[in-house]
Amino acid sequence: MRKPFSGVLLFMVVFFFLGVSSVLSQEGETEIRQGCLKATVKAIELELKGYEERLEIAERGVGPQGNAEKFRKRITELKAELERIKAMKPENYVLSEENDEEEVDFEKLKKFGPLMPPLKKEISITVGSPYGAGSLLDLRGMTKSGPFYHIAGIKGDDYGVLKPGKRYQLEIHLVYKREYFGFIQNHYVYVSAFEEVR
Repeated sequence: MRKPFSGVLLFMVVFFFLGVSSVLSQEGETEIRQGCLKATVKAIELELKGYEERLEIAERGVGPQGNAEKFRKRITELKAELERIKAMKPENYVLSEENDEEEVDFEKLKKFGPLMPPLKKEISITVGSPYGAGSLLDLRGMTKSGPFYHIAGIKGDDYGVLKPGKRYQLEIHLVYKREYFGFIQNHYVYVSAFEEVR
C-alpha cells in the first residue's frame, strides 16, 4: 500500500519542481525580451542623436556636399524605426536559440539596424572606466578590427554594477548592428547576466 502512495508523492514533487522551473525560465525569458527591446530603443536613440549632430555640422557647410541631405534621410528612417520598435510588445520580440558564432549568418550581420532575433554571446571584459549608455565594452582580446560592443542596456538598469578595474564574464545579446565597415562587428548590446571573475 505504501509503494503506490510514495510513487504518486514522488511524481507530484517532480511535477511541482518542473512546473516551478518552467515558470522561472519563462520569467527570465520575459525579462530578457523586455531588456533587449528597451536596449534596441536606446540604441536607435543613440544613433539618431549621432546623425542629428552630423546634420548640424553638415548644415554649417563642413564636409562633402550632399551630406546634409543624406543625414536628413537617415534621421527620417531612424525616427520611423524608433516608432516601430517602441510599438512592439515584449512577447512579440523573438529570442534566438543560437549561441556564439557557430552558425552566424554573415548576410544578416552585414545589414545595419535591429537584429531580430538578437545573437547571444558570452564575453569577458576588464572594465577600464565607468560605463553609461553607448559606452564601448572593454572586451578582452579586442583588436583594432573589433569586435566592438557598445552597451545599450543592462539587467537591473544600473551600469554602475560593472566596476572599473574588475573583470567580468558577461552574457550579452547583440540587439543592433551599427553602421560600420563590411563584416566588422560593431553592435549595441544588452547585458542579460554578469559575474565578477577573480
